[in-house]
Amino acid sequence: RHGKLARVEAALFLSDEPMPARKIARVAGLHDASEAHQIVEQLKTLLDTGGSAFTVVEIAGGYQLLTRKEYHN
Repeated sequence: RHGKLARVEAALFLSDEPMPARKIARVAGLHDASEAHQIVEQLKTLLDTGGSAFTVVEIAGGYQLLTRKEYHN
């Protein structure tokens, strides 16, 4: 991953609470919340189809990077 997708992934990884699309856009240097939403969806698809231990969920009006339930101890 590189560029915008990597910046969005890093922002979600570093956040300890759900991030609204508007905040993701600001911290990741994107044009607007719409672009942030689009890139978050791309990231979610990559994580879901790539066998990652992580997923992106939409909760509390924002997005959060979480460990999949099957990897919780």
